[in-house]
Amino acid sequence: MKFHEQLNAYIEQLDCMAKEVSELSGISAATLSRYRTGSRVPDAESDAFLNLCSAIAELAERKRLTDITAESVHGQFMQTSDLRSRDADRLLENFDLLLATLDVGIGRLCRHINYDASTVFRFRNGSRRPSDPEKFASSVAEYVAREWDSVRGRAALAHLLGCAEDELADSSVRYERLMSWLFGDRDHRNHPVSDFLFKLDEFDLNDYIKAIHFDELKVPSVPFQMPTSSVARRRSKFSRSRSASRERRSDVCMNCP
Repeated sequence: MKFHEQLNAYIEQLDCMAKEVSELSGISAATLSRYRTGSRVPDAESDAFLNLCSAIAELAERKRLTDITAESVHGQFMQTSDLRSRDADRLLENFDLLLATLDVGIGRLCRHINYDASTVFRFRNGSRRPSDPEKFASSVAEYVAREWDSVRGRAALAHLLGCAEDELADSSVRYERLMSWLFGDRDHRNHPVSDFLFKLDEFDLNDYIKAIHFDELKVPSVPFQMPTSSVARRRSKFSRSRSASRERRSDVCMNCP
């Protein structure tokens, strides 16, 4: 059984409305709808998933279904075939590649996803991880799916995601593809931009200097002289010309009767 099937089974068993589950769990109606259709699965370690388990247990308690507890709901969901822990490290690797490939403006992105720019910077340098990877990825995917809606934008996305451009005409499809890609496991070295970044990280300037024997070159001891600009040379020439002219006038005056 898949996660969305188990979720719908609980809602049917409790004879409740999705709105009740949404309000008790704090999960938005749109996100819960994606959970129910199977287009999105929560992170098994996220607050959203734990709150969902607690909400179902509370609804069961209201209906006096004592065999449905938060622990039992959690256990049932963990047995579904598609629920798994999201890999935050993998997400951040893909997020960094997305920023580099699409040339995403950090300022506008941070304003949309409601994250401070310094926090995103820490995500990128590895000193911090999102507390809720699913929520962070969803915010990023929503922003990119909305903003990259031009012909050039969809072409760039298609190149990044490895799909045909015409498959990305709908924003909801772009969102789902981005969510899947952000958490996807792939060899980044197969991507041209990432391949360049990996090679740049591996480049050792000291080894290169030794390879070309630059450290063995002997620098000739030539007296150093500051270059003179053309303006300075013209000024110097003009000054000498004026001095010579004054000297000639002085000589003429002295020779006058």
